[in-house]
Amino acid sequence: MHLLKRQKVENCVTEMLRDGIIRPSDSAWASPITLAPKKDGTTRFCVDYRKINAIT
Repeated sequence: MHLLKRQKVENCVTEMLRDGIIRPSDSAWASPITLAPKKDGTTRFCVDYRKINAIT
């Protein structure tokens, strides 16, 4: 992942942890994240749950 995108992801995760939206996990399950461009030029933090959803 590009350095600037990685920093954006780290900032998003830090903010969500701080705000209680997410919590740390030691689960063996994980889903990839991506940053999707929005029409206004900013980015949206997205989680791709398709593979987990396919087996549950």
